[in-house]
Amino acid sequence: MLGRLLLAVGVAGALLGGVALRSLPASAETPTVQASFLGDCGRLPSGSICLEFADGFVWVVEDAITGWGANHGTVEMAYGERANYAHALGTELVWTLAK
Repeated sequence: MLGRLLLAVGVAGALLGGVALRSLPASAETPTVQASFLGDCGRLPSGSICLEFADGFVWVVEDAITGWGANHGTVEMAYGERANYAHALGTELVWTLAK
């Protein structure tokens, strides 16, 4: 339990500092709390992109986005080639939905 807490704190710190660029694992049943990316989206590693949601939340993923969906109530979706990405607007909740 302590190990998971320390890991969560470390990941949160890295995200806030713009160090960790990969999306955190999540499933459709369990959202992950993830801070919005504050780094420079123009300086990402090859293959990484910033998903910029309507509420200003930014999430870095390694995928190619093929479309967006906003007809899910307060959840906005980005549809990728590898997975779909959901964000509950106004929160730090995200889901990675494997294809």
